[in-house]
Amino acid sequence: MKRTYSASRSTLTLLVAVLASLGSTFATSANAQDSKQNKMAECNHASAGKTGADRQAFMSACLSKPTSPQARMKVCNQRATGKKGDDRREFMSACLRNDG
Repeated sequence: MKRTYSASRSTLTLLVAVLASLGSTFATSANAQDSKQNKMAECNHASAGKTGADRQAFMSACLSKPTSPQARMKVCNQRATGKKGDDRREFMSACLRNDG
């Protein structure tokens, strides 16, 4: 009997682990969706007054801007290739302030 209890308990433990994993996956995807919706709302608000191709180009540029500090740093580093010293420092400072 003790063996059955042990197997049952390990099955229950596995089930709880799987459910917890699924729950965190759904929460992460919901947060990502909220983040995308917030970015779309911000870009949409900023595009007020623009129409047609001008609005489409603005929205495309706005939505493709990197949002995380690491992503902004990566983009700015790529764009700063060839710059050195004070030139690079000033460029990086301006680039990071302007979100890439």
